[in-house]
Amino acid sequence: MNLIFDNDKEAIINPFGKCDEIIPEIAVACYTEKVTRELIDKYNGVLLCKVSKTKIYKIIYKNKEIITFTSPVGAPWATMVLEDLISLGLKKIIYYGTCGVLDDTSENEILIPVKSKREEGTSYHYIDKLEYIDINPKYQDDFIKILKSKKISYELCNSWTTDAPYRETKGKVKEFIREGIKTVEMEASALAAIGIFRNIDFYFLLCCR
Repeated sequence: MNLIFDNDKEAIINPFGKCDEIIPEIAVACYTEKVTRELIDKYNGVLLCKVSKTKIYKIIYKNKEIITFTSPVGAPWATMVLEDLISLGLKKIIYYGTCGVLDDTSENEILIPVKSKREEGTSYHYIDKLEYIDINPKYQDDFIKILKSKKISYELCNSWTTDAPYRETKGKVKEFIREGIKTVEMEASALAAIGIFRNIDFYFLLCCR
């Protein structure tokens, strides 16, 4: 990618999320409104504010305040929401969403990305050059223990993050399968790059639907 990389944390326009309340430091982001609504209804969620046109709700789980929201699809908008939330004090975030798969996978199986092939543009403004970016480096064992305790099947995998879903060609799919890639989505590498760049904790769980 022909891009001049600059590691300066200060940009000309910086994230400026606005909220009348101090937001909790932990977030759970979903990629479907239905799942977000289930969390809001189950845990009596209240609307706190909007950031980058995205509604942010507060719920209480086991006496812990958490924010939840439906993340926009696509790296540029999804990362703007994350950046604004970080500017408001967010420290940890879990993303849960659906994905495409490049080979046969059982429906509803949890897929945990280990690394993602960077085929979107946003991440290159945060981390230079690397073809792959590490995903979920910190809490892997913790989440696996939780899934095992709940007897939920899962699989570790490599993912492919693209910002051109209509350019997923047969040739690329064959090549990426040879590289060990299983899932395809539009945000993971960009969001992970922000997590690394801004030094926050992040985790991704995907589901084949």
